[in-house]
Amino acid sequence: MNKDRLDLLFMQPDYEKPHLCVCVGSWKAYNECNEHGLGSRHNGSFYIDFLELEGADELREVLEAIGWSEAEQEETFVQDYESNFDLGNCDRRSAFELADFVYDHITEISDDADKIEAIQDVNGGDFEEAVENADDYIFYADVTGPEYERQYLEETATDIPDWLWDYIDYEALWRNDETSGCADEVNGGVLITC
Repeated sequence: MNKDRLDLLFMQPDYEKPHLCVCVGSWKAYNECNEHGLGSRHNGSFYIDFLELEGADELREVLEAIGWSEAEQEETFVQDYESNFDLGNCDRRSAFELADFVYDHITEISDDADKIEAIQDVNGGDFEEAVENADDYIFYADVTGPEYERQYLEETATDIPDWLWDYIDYEALWRNDETSGCADEVNGGVLITC
């Protein structure tokens, strides 16, 4: 593990993009209050960018490079995180399992970040579940419920005369979809259950 790679993994994230930065802790280090008791640290940063990390094997290399013993590595957990995703109860989450999950699903996480956030907002489910079930949803960014209804009709209805568009009650259509449980308005858009 070279210094450039460590610098990249511990770099401050671009908050305009999806990010999942994790402070990896060790129960052994924490309980012993040793130098690694506050978690992973390199050049003053505690957070490893798991969206850049190449799975658990590279995480082991990172921890070894910053001086963690094998015994400390056996008891890792997610001590803290900064992310637009909700990881729930961190201290029971294996850092190595999370690293492998993110690496195995990096394309879906990167491509569907807004949808995954919306799924978690609506369902309150855990991160892994939201990623694995993302194909069950469609996400329309930057629209309200009534705006979605108009957009949907414009895309699918071919026989509505031009003069009639202004008389359609898009808010009523939205209330119907929302009440039926197949649509939710979330911060950032509309989430539709397929």
